[in-house]
Parts: sequence; structure tokens; C-alpha cells
Amino acid sequence: MEQSTKILFEDILLNGKFCTLATASLNGKPEAATIHYCVDKDYNIYFNSFPHYRKYQNIRSNPQASIVITQNLNTIQMDGDVTELTGSSTKFAKQLLLKKFPEDAKYLSDSTGLFFKFNPAWIRILVDNGVLFEHVMIMDKSSGNIA
Repeated sequence: MEQSTKILFEDILLNGKFCTLATASLNGKPEAATIHYCVDKDYNIYFNSFPHYRKYQNIRSNPQASIVITQNLNTIQMDGDVTELTGSSTKFAKQLLLKKFPEDAKYLSDSTGLFFKFNPAWIRILVDNGVLFEHVMIMDKSSGNIA
């Protein structure tokens, strides 16, 4: 992977504020939601939600999910699994989110809120090079390819 592509990928991932999280129920009914997110050094995505939202019900029964982050015409696509966090992991995710979104302190401190970690199995970026779009694989854990 070219260094410029990795820089673009990390810029979009680290500086973006919103992503689309796609989940599905066990019987395949899809749901997509725009959410705030933050990311750790291993490209895991952290977010919060509430028990009455459809995404939570889907995650409980089917942890597989996809995430899309778009900046201009460049798009990051990810597939992976979502885990509901507990204990110190919840505290870690909340601190990351508060650091990135201090204006959401009241929302993030709601006692009914839950915190989640999306662990990507594969990540690719669709790069607009001005003529054609180029797909560049960033990570594919099944093949051992990690940029």
C-alpha cells in the first residue's frame, strides 16, 4: 500500500466524527444508523447506544456488523463483530468518546447508556484518484494482511 493511501486512510478514520453502522437481526432485517465514534491504535471502533434502540437488539442477537465512513469521495468500509463492553473496558471507551466529543458529556454519562467495541475483520478504502476509484485493502485478518 502506498504511504499516501495509508495517510489518507488514517486521516479519514481518526478525524471523522460520524460513521454509519449497519446491523441486522437474526432473520436478516437490516438497520443502519449514523453514530459518533472514536478509534484506538488497532483500528477498533468504539461507540455507545441505548437498550431501546434497534441496533442494540440486533447486536445482542447477531454481533456481525459493517461500518462505512465517507469523506468527500473517499470511503472506508469495514466488516467485523461488535462486543458490548463491561467493567474497565466501558470506562476506557467512555473516556475515548469524551475526549473526542466533550460536548456529549451529558449523553455519554446517561446511566442507561451502553458502550461497544467494533473489532474489524477486514478494512478497505475506496480512493478517488480523479479518474477511477481504487479499492485498497488495509486489513484482512482472515489472510493475515494488516497494513
